[in-house]
Amino acid sequence: MNWRWYIPKRKLPTRVKSAPQQNQVPLLIAQGLALHKQGKFNEAKAIYEKVLTIQANTFDALNLLGVLSAQTKQFTKAVDFLTKALQINLNHADAYYNHGLSLQELKRLDEALTSYDRAISIKPDYAEAYCNRGSALQELKRLDEALTSYDRAISIKPDYANAFCNRGDALNELNRFDEALSSCDRAISIEPDFAEAHSNRGNALKELKRLDEALTSYDRAISIKPDYAKAYCNRGTALKELNRLDEALTSYDKAISIKPDYAEAHSNRGIALVELNRLDEALTSYDRAICIKPDLAIAYWNQSLCNLLNGNFKDGWEGYEWRWKYKDNRKLGEVSPKLELGKPWWNGEFLDGTLLAWGEQGIGDQILFAGMLPQLARHARAVMLAVDPRLVALFQRSFPGINIVSKDSPLQHLAFDAHVVLGSIGQHLRKRWADFPEKNHNYLFPNDNLSPPIRERITDGSIICGLSWASRNNLNAADKSILLKDLQPILALKNVQAIDLQYGDTATERKQLHDEFALRITHVDEIDNFNDIDGLAALISACDVVVTISNTTAHLAGALGKPTLLMLPFGGGRHWYWHEERSDSPWYPAIRIFRQTAAGRWNDVIARVKNTLIHW
Repeated sequence: MNWRWYIPKRKLPTRVKSAPQQNQVPLLIAQGLALHKQGKFNEAKAIYEKVLTIQANTFDALNLLGVLSAQTKQFTKAVDFLTKALQINLNHADAYYNHGLSLQELKRLDEALTSYDRAISIKPDYAEAYCNRGSALQELKRLDEALTSYDRAISIKPDYANAFCNRGDALNELNRFDEALSSCDRAISIEPDFAEAHSNRGNALKELKRLDEALTSYDRAISIKPDYAKAYCNRGTALKELNRLDEALTSYDKAISIKPDYAEAHSNRGIALVELNRLDEALTSYDRAICIKPDLAIAYWNQSLCNLLNGNFKDGWEGYEWRWKYKDNRKLGEVSPKLELGKPWWNGEFLDGTLLAWGEQGIGDQILFAGMLPQLARHARAVMLAVDPRLVALFQRSFPGINIVSKDSPLQHLAFDAHVVLGSIGQHLRKRWADFPEKNHNYLFPNDNLSPPIRERITDGSIICGLSWASRNNLNAADKSILLKDLQPILALKNVQAIDLQYGDTATERKQLHDEFALRITHVDEIDNFNDIDGLAALISACDVVVTISNTTAHLAGALGKPTLLMLPFGGGRHWYWHEERSDSPWYPAIRIFRQTAAGRWNDVIARVKNTLIHW
């Protein structure tokens, strides 16, 4: 955001000899203003203050002291001076505008809006006031209103580059990335050396996964403005997504060298360090981010994931609760808003009544946390569970002592005495490694009427191996997914019959596999692997072994107790619940983990899985 402080334009008056002291005020104001415009702030300030000793209620002196205070980042003083000035002159649009800017810097955003609105009421074609009104609304996350304000500024001043740039930033926040790109391009066409517009353009390109183009935009922003810490930080994120992790660290470090108190850069640096498996350094970066900005929810969240990954459950679960305070849930994955249901949250003690547990995350996480339900049932007289409707039939069969309902039903109308989200159960029931069950067990049970007939129909005497190779998670699908044809070494094994467990339409990939390698994978047409989770569970149960990446199939196979060979990426795309430096899973004892040794290197993983299947 580019601030523009409005300073009155005046000509120096002719000096009148022997004029009374009060008549010297216009001359002194003009002299102070001239010094002010030359950047001689201390000399200008001294003159404005002298004016106030002559005539205490001089609007110009108070107004200019307000502007000068704002320009020297003394925003509280600026508001005080401008407030006094406006008590003298209630119809000065520029003073209200400057008042709004100062209030906005102090994060007194509602008051800033009032000042901008007052400026606009006095001067209806005040494009700058509309633009900064939009930026205040954007900070308040009133994004549609912000867009309206930016559009009004542009209608008044069609070549207003700053309004187009801010509009692009708001569109990025609204996930309207193509429109954001167009808006930033318009700003750049008006003002080619507009660093902020190039940076915002990079943000839109990054979200559109046009990462190399995003880097070019960030580099252009930095070439225009070499001390642009935000561009270096965003550049680091683009490099991280390209798995150029060492370069990403360098970019974050440059941002921090420019702005040592840049909390978000410290937090992002921590993410890159986690992906490099440098967990202790990552925790230090998160600590630094939180020290600088104690309310930075994303830093607490990322720190919690690092702690959980490392098996530090105490600190991990505590930080995990910060997911509720992060405003952009899109960046956390499938986390629904926190519901206040009119009943108390469960405190971990025995409840002599009905405890409602409800799933706030994606279907895989709901399956994961459901492993704690048998233990949870011992902490209440009765337990009710609200989950994704696709899980209801499977969970009703697997947890007969628990009332299973769809989480799409109005939860506030259910009869219960306290409630808890599935993702928060762990802080009470999984505080240390010893809290995990020792025995190899499964807690989900397939439909016995479906699974045997499926196996009988698909078996040819070989090992029946279910395969799943892709994730639909918008956050990290690219890092943890592979192509079906990449599994050709496994599919070519003579002792293995491959079964398609992948959710979504796989017809194109299956045809490509046959056309290129003359290989087939059996697809069971009557089961929709995405919508029919009970059918998918029966199909998994019909297999001898499952080979999968980290996705819903992995959770389902693990919870069914099916022997599963899980292929994990090196950095991005790992999830905390697979933990670190383990080849097994405490959550799913039937899972055996095969990890990449370097980012993007799947060949070695597939070779090790193949070797395991050869000796199955």
